[in-house]
Amino acid sequence: MSDANKRRSHLVFQDIYYSLLKEFHPIILDSRQSYAWENLLEIIDSSTISLFKDILSCVGRKPITGKRKGGIKVHTQINLQEKVPKFIWFSPATTHDKQFLKHLQLERVKIAVFKGYNDYKTFDEFTQNGIYFVTRLNLMPHTKL
Repeated sequence: MSDANKRRSHLVFQDIYYSLLKEFHPIILDSRQSYAWENLLEIIDSSTISLFKDILSCVGRKPITGKRKGGIKVHTQINLQEKVPKFIWFSPATTHDKQFLKHLQLERVKIAVFKGYNDYKTFDEFTQNGIYFVTRLNLMPHTKL
């Protein structure tokens, strides 16, 4: 099976995931008491997965801090009321989180909630398309409001 998957496009699995998500969407919604606005919230986050850190210690860029980021980063978009992600994107661990913003699948009047994804051009596009967002300011340590 591993050899077969090596020759198979990842798009096969993407299509299977989205068709299952579409079919079972009504039963995967959270069963707790909910409020109408909760369906509008899209949570955006990422996690870095180190790969073979001990073996491949030379992998990744070496920033000033000396810490390397060898591995992959998993970017996820999930609706607050659902139990499974509606969109997942993988990138090298060195990819800045804001690169994920252009891949998001947001609808008009949805509210994207994220931190650390400061990209003012994309924020302007969200505003123009009626997509709301909540994030934190990315201030320098010495900056005062």
